[in-house]
Amino acid sequence: MKQLTGLDASFLYMETATTFGHVSGLGIYERPSPEFDPYQVVYERFGALVGQAEPMRRKLVEVPFSLDHPWWIDDADFDLDYHVRHIGLAPPGGVDQLGEQVSRIVGRQMDRTRPLWEVYVIEGLGDGRWAMLTKTHHATIDGAAGVILLNMLTDTDPNTPAPVATEWEGEQPPSQSELLQHTLQSLASNPVKGMRLQLKLVRNLADALGVTSVSKMAGHARDAIKSMAGVRSADVPDNERRIQLPLTPAPATPWNKPITAHRRFAMRGTSLENIKALKTATGGTVNDVVMAICAGALREYLIKHDA
Repeated sequence: MKQLTGLDASFLYMETATTFGHVSGLGIYERPSPEFDPYQVVYERFGALVGQAEPMRRKLVEVPFSLDHPWWIDDADFDLDYHVRHIGLAPPGGVDQLGEQVSRIVGRQMDRTRPLWEVYVIEGLGDGRWAMLTKTHHATIDGAAGVILLNMLTDTDPNTPAPVATEWEGEQPPSQSELLQHTLQSLASNPVKGMRLQLKLVRNLADALGVTSVSKMAGHARDAIKSMAGVRSADVPDNERRIQLPLTPAPATPWNKPITAHRRFAMRGTSLENIKALKTATGGTVNDVVMAICAGALREYLIKHDA
């Protein structure tokens, strides 16, 4: 059993009915042979890696009354069939149909009673190609770990041996009393954290009872405690090297408005050789070129629509 850090837990706390904490990645692949079965290969590869990659098998255990950050445990009821799914595209199976399918998948919240990842093997693309969509909550895996996991899943050498499954055992969820005991020990060793969580409990209770004045007071007190904690952290030498950017309101654009739970996915591609040529010509990096392309596209759209 392992407790989430404050940073990892924040990706859970920020979620709403319209704002999600998961991230997704899409890869399109060619079949090495006509008889190649992408779903079976992906299913077996993920099944072998569950024992090696801890984030793939752990699920959340919530603390009573949200008094502390949740915990991770290895899921004793792990079901690979739930996590690795097989779907097909509607004809003609082009990038537009793929985008519609991806949009529907990423527009759904993840089930917090299970490990927070899903994989979709999508067939029906033209030229015999297929796609793999990964959907992972940011609380369970970050960008660096995601790259490591992707390298474990994919390779460019057809002679690379398949990973060997590693045995692992699930954990039974702790009782409510055990979770509360862990929480009390944690709060005793961190008074500031304890004050914040007490105020959170007061605010939640006030919200439930409809006492808005108490809820606002608790919210202001929590903000003040966070500010004091931030002032103390400024004494850390590493903070001296950080650039303090001014807080400015977001510009008024067609995108800066309340959103719904619906998502829209579209894609266009170019060769990596083109990107590298631009990188060399400008003296920048691949990331610089990609960011410039995105910024230029947004700028062109805003100018075109007088926004």
